[in-house]
Amino acid sequence: GLTKEEIALIEDTCEIYEKSATPERYEKPIKTLQKTSEQDRLQYSKWLCNTLNNWILEAWQPDRPSFFFCAESTKLNTLGQVLITLYKTGRKKGNIEVDPKSKEIINALKRISDASVSEKGSLSYLRGIVFVENEKIHILKPDMLGKWTRSAALNDAQDLFDLIITFPKRNT
Repeated sequence: GLTKEEIALIEDTCEIYEKSATPERYEKPIKTLQKTSEQDRLQYSKWLCNTLNNWILEAWQPDRPSFFFCAESTKLNTLGQVLITLYKTGRKKGNIEVDPKSKEIINALKRISDASVSEKGSLSYLRGIVFVENEKIHILKPDMLGKWTRSAALNDAQDLFDLIITFPKRNT
């Protein structure tokens, strides 16, 4: 009698989080700290977009929104980070991986960097990992499996949904 979300939470807990909290041997790698695969990132993107799309459909009843969220993810090996960009489209589309050397990704990272760093003396502080611009939401996250599970996607969907529904109120 469990929902697919509850099943995902249980599976993630048993297969990833519990094994990381209680490793069998000292020398065994910690699963939550392992690098992600393309499949991990695409699964995360699918859960994140599907959850947001379903919640937005419910929130805007009876007026159906004229868009769906889709995602592009980019693994930034040299930074140890992954950039996921959510964008609106008129129909549901699959989520894809994008080349980190594309001009669009480089420009997005520059805009995120410019907006997110404030300098205090010789130190720089990153203020956040979610950057909203025009019709896109950029999320910069560490390339660690614990941050890219289905459970993480559900938690991130809640944070983004809160951001989306309060955005007009904060900018009026």
